[in-house]
Amino acid sequence: MKKKFNLFFLIFIFSLISFAQANSKQVCDLLLDDYKQNYTEYNLDTIPMADVNKFGFAFQVKFNDKSTIDDSEVWIFDRNEEGYYKVGKIENSDLLGKIFENDLIISANGKDLRKLDIELYEKEIEEFFEDNEKVNFIFKSASNSQNYSLEIKKLKSSVSYPFTDVYVKSIEIDEKNNKFNAGLELNFQYSFSYEDDGFDPIYTKAMEYLLRDDSYGKKYSDLCNYTANEWQSLKAADPGLNFEFENIHSINQNLLVESYVLKPYSIDIPEDVKLGWGNELTIDYYARGIFSFNTNFDLRNFPFDKQKLVMHLVDRKYELEKEQLAVSEYSKRVLNDFSEKNPINGWNIISNRLTYSPYKGPNDVYFYDGVKFEIEIERKHSYYLYKVILPILLILTVCWSSLWVTPREIESRLTITIVCLLSLIAYNFVIDKELPKLEYLTILDWIILTSYVYATIPNFLSIYSHKLISSKNDDMCLKVESLGKKYGITSYFIIILLIIAFNVNINPENASGLISWMG
Repeated sequence: MKKKFNLFFLIFIFSLISFAQANSKQVCDLLLDDYKQNYTEYNLDTIPMADVNKFGFAFQVKFNDKSTIDDSEVWIFDRNEEGYYKVGKIENSDLLGKIFENDLIISANGKDLRKLDIELYEKEIEEFFEDNEKVNFIFKSASNSQNYSLEIKKLKSSVSYPFTDVYVKSIEIDEKNNKFNAGLELNFQYSFSYEDDGFDPIYTKAMEYLLRDDSYGKKYSDLCNYTANEWQSLKAADPGLNFEFENIHSINQNLLVESYVLKPYSIDIPEDVKLGWGNELTIDYYARGIFSFNTNFDLRNFPFDKQKLVMHLVDRKYELEKEQLAVSEYSKRVLNDFSEKNPINGWNIISNRLTYSPYKGPNDVYFYDGVKFEIEIERKHSYYLYKVILPILLILTVCWSSLWVTPREIESRLTITIVCLLSLIAYNFVIDKELPKLEYLTILDWIILTSYVYATIPNFLSIYSHKLISSKNDDMCLKVESLGKKYGITSYFIIILLIIAFNVNINPENASGLISWMG
């Protein structure tokens, strides 16, 4: 009897949930129809804009690793050891090529910025100067440490700041095709804010349909979840259509899941106020899938190399001065968590960073805002060190040990050296399967090539020594054998070290920590 009652109870609860979901979907469909019928009146294609009065560049900030989710200091100013602020995001295309990211800001109209009471998001540099004032900035170049000056005018403009978060969930490296596949979750958002006396019809209608009372009489606002086809058919403000990855190779459409979420907030809802919301309406685009990115692996230091994986997200709809991306701390936290878990097979993640990087394509008239998600990885070299390089060294040692066999036993000597040479050739085929066809030699290629040369030398020494001993020239034979034993394998090891050091010095940025000290 008890089991039957539990089953009936579960069916009843499931029915209530299903009814609530169906009712919510019906309300959302009615809201969507209302928007379609009053498209022009509601200004649905208008994107949120904010009036700003800025110099066209921002101060560099960095993520505060000690911060928590509810901490106000999630992002903090990035200063050098002397306390000077750094140039961060460039927000005006006229300044591109004139000032550069991470250049130090020495002064502004003679004012030492370190002595000003500048606060991130609260009291920034623009508040210390008048509107339309021309300010002479002194910068110090991050590349050559030279000071330079630039006069910049403080100007008013209207800019849209869509949130653009990218959450990295998985990465798989494809070296042979110069690509990497990333499992990503995307969240692009437009956020419309309204004053008490200036509600827009799109917000008013959303509250009319979605404002509810819970069982305790407290107000809350529901949300509407739409498919990509449903929302895109509305031709309204659409964060999902604005952005694309500049270095994308392909997207697995079979695994791509997309949706749009519309959610209103109100100061009349205590829970919204508690979470920091005002009278706002958000339109979120969500996507989850496998994205394949083009890259250019530099393998000259293989297998002691490190690489940089870059995903360059670009706003392709509005030029830099009209729309600028805003990446929240959630992207950085997910990226840090991904790095700590280190889930890339065969690689160690050693660092990650988010940098704003304006983009202008070969056929573009304007610059567009963009952000780069960078992950620096270092190859796990133990496999190659212990299963490839060390066996090669042992094979060469065995090959040169043939010199300790008497020169008269030429058959025994040649058997040892030829078998060693064939073993090296087999190893070359093993490595060749894992790498693309390169126009340059890697460290491992140089090691194998040098090993080929050093594997053939004992062959010629054996033949030459046998000829000397056969012609009764014992003294010369003894001298040749002695030189071979003394300098043969020793010179091989020295040349291997020189090869590694040479490659590190011509390409230090791609050298792993194991060999970077040679640079």
